[in-house]
Amino acid sequence: MRNIASLVPILALASCAVSSPSDPRGRATAADDLEVASSQAPDCAALAAELAVLLTAAQSCNVAAANPTQCASWVPSITGCSAPVAYAGSEATRTYLEVFELYAQSCPLPDPPCVDPTTLVVDCTQAADVDSLAGACTIRH
Repeated sequence: MRNIASLVPILALASCAVSSPSDPRGRATAADDLEVASSQAPDCAALAAELAVLLTAAQSCNVAAANPTQCASWVPSITGCSAPVAYAGSEATRTYLEVFELYAQSCPLPDPPCVDPTTLVVDCTQAADVDSLAGACTIRH
């Protein structure tokens, strides 16, 4: 599995060696990228595309896990409604939320009528590869 922070090429910023208190190994973090990117006008379409990738990563789950907290957390999304994620405290979810914060500060968010997430049933649905335990948190319809 790739390091989620390496998925954040916000405004074509590459990860580089920096001294950061948030990462003692000296690697750039998503927060470092956001700090630099926030001084520039954001490209909302690029951020939306990046958020789609990051949300997919945050929704990755294990279909064999019998864990009631898996897929039980929700995050805001660019659709204006909440989306389920595998775990609220995961690196993937934290990275998604960092980028979402930048998006929400600079890009338009719709305000549609949304269903209360507590009334929805969310499952970890198996991916196309049936030999894998990889899945994605999806709302059951």
